[in-house]
Amino acid sequence: MCQPLKQINRTATVAWSACEHAPTLLALGSSAASGAGLISNDASSDSTLDFVSFDLAAPGTDMDVQASIRPEGGRRFTSLSWGSFGSEAGTHPLGILAGGLQGGIVSLWDPNAIVQSKGANTGLIHSSTVHQGNVNCVEFHPVKPNLLATCGADSEVNIVNIDNPSQPEVYKPGSTSKHVGSEVLCCAWNRKVQHILCSSSNTGATVVWDLKLKKEVISFQDPANRQRCSSVAWHPDVPTQLLVCYDDDRNPSMQMWDLRNCQYPFKETAGHSKGILDVSWNPLDSNLLLSCGKDNRSICWCLSSGTPEVFSELGSQQMNFEAKWAPHKPSIISTSSFNGAVSIHSMQQTQTKGMSYCPKWYDRPCGMSFGFGGKMLAFGKKAQAAVSAGAPAAPAAPASWCHALVVPNEPELVPAADQFEHWIAERKLREYCAAKVDQQKRQGVASHDILMWDLMSLAFEPDGREKVPQRLGFDGAQIAAEAEKFLGQKPGTMLMGPQEAHDQSKDERRDSIQSAASLAPSSTSCRRRTFSGSSPRTPNRSRRRRRRRQRGSSSSSSKRSWPCQAASPCQKLPGQRPTGPLALKA
Repeated sequence: MCQPLKQINRTATVAWSACEHAPTLLALGSSAASGAGLISNDASSDSTLDFVSFDLAAPGTDMDVQASIRPEGGRRFTSLSWGSFGSEAGTHPLGILAGGLQGGIVSLWDPNAIVQSKGANTGLIHSSTVHQGNVNCVEFHPVKPNLLATCGADSEVNIVNIDNPSQPEVYKPGSTSKHVGSEVLCCAWNRKVQHILCSSSNTGATVVWDLKLKKEVISFQDPANRQRCSSVAWHPDVPTQLLVCYDDDRNPSMQMWDLRNCQYPFKETAGHSKGILDVSWNPLDSNLLLSCGKDNRSICWCLSSGTPEVFSELGSQQMNFEAKWAPHKPSIISTSSFNGAVSIHSMQQTQTKGMSYCPKWYDRPCGMSFGFGGKMLAFGKKAQAAVSAGAPAAPAAPASWCHALVVPNEPELVPAADQFEHWIAERKLREYCAAKVDQQKRQGVASHDILMWDLMSLAFEPDGREKVPQRLGFDGAQIAAEAEKFLGQKPGTMLMGPQEAHDQSKDERRDSIQSAASLAPSSTSCRRRTFSGSSPRTPNRSRRRRRRRQRGSSSSSSKRSWPCQAASPCQKLPGQRPTGPLALKA
């Protein structure tokens, strides 16, 4: 068995706060279904109206009692409903609480006055007898909080207008009723059509009322003749569908009816092994349905597949006679049991294994996230286009969008950046630079900034390079004249002169080549060395070899004795000029 998140010892009927700024505030009225209420319809000494709150982050399971009062006459509660009337105007910051009591009395309280005074102020706005017998159900209109529907043991359904809460007006939804002779056990407002109301009785009849026409428009009954309709609930999204459950221990049933064909229910399931006492549709996700029965089970059903599947189940030691969703905390459930406990549960505490459905409140319709460098990623859903009747079905288009954006760090630069992108798109960068020049001149900016934009504009002109010196303040003709005066000739003739100079240089080169050739050794000597057996060599190598031979011969001649001393070619005779190879040196 799953342990509750929070719990308080009360046998009470529950109403959740209708105001968003107090989502964890509850009203607990001592239930007439408890032992003391079943034994006698008289006043009970322990009948109270408590206002409690809870904090899921706090340790423990206790709930805090904010205030507690005793109802007028000590009567017990059969039903509670909390409306938002006066919360926007500020006359009733926490709205108005309506309670159906024993003896056919309907009372209105101001929760803010009770909570602020810690119960010192009873906060009673109005109390009057609306039914003959017990009041079985009260419910505020979900859209028009000034309307309150009530039904009781006297076969009547009443509409209470609380535009003036101290003096409410009561009127009938129709002149005739098929509930005559029965006890009307429950009633509910349509969630989409404001003037539609339904009610069910202990004879198995369900009646749909049209408040504009002030009459019954549709009535139906279970084909299997089940009797006691314990609870009824409208579909949150489909205005023609509603759910009826039956307190029949032998044949429990939950039936879904469509008012377009109310001969038979289009869906039906037992769900419980004994009679079903209460059903509640999740206001934010129509695929989630809550039911509790006499088999000590409270079940959260998932209808996403078309067939009811158990999303989660809450067990208890005693049967729960009431189960409600928290209007501003969609996954939180309150249960009231006969063992004297009001418990707070989460529908995801005991989620069925293998159930992969994700509730709709986790599905974000849009969102965004910032990243580095001013980047932002945003996503959302696309609006679905209306399809006319009889038109062929078009292929499904993507139902969502995702954009990557850049958020500027300096917003004042955005207009200039947009203008620059416009110039780039039209390929008019020259005109853009010219516009910047005009803008700089009007603003009286320094001349070098104007010159910079002027030079940039030349980059987008065909002959822009030739105009750069002129824009910088230089005269090309004057520069060429000064260079010619300094060089004695036009600049460039040293490398690219006239044709005559070119021919003269060719002749000079030819003469220099011929003179160099005359200084080279003759071909005869080269052939002679070749014929003698030595390989031809380059002039430089031959010259080096001659020098080495001369040095070797000179050194050997100094040591060798000549055969005839007078015949020596190097000998100088007296009175004779030297002859031979050394004559030149002498």
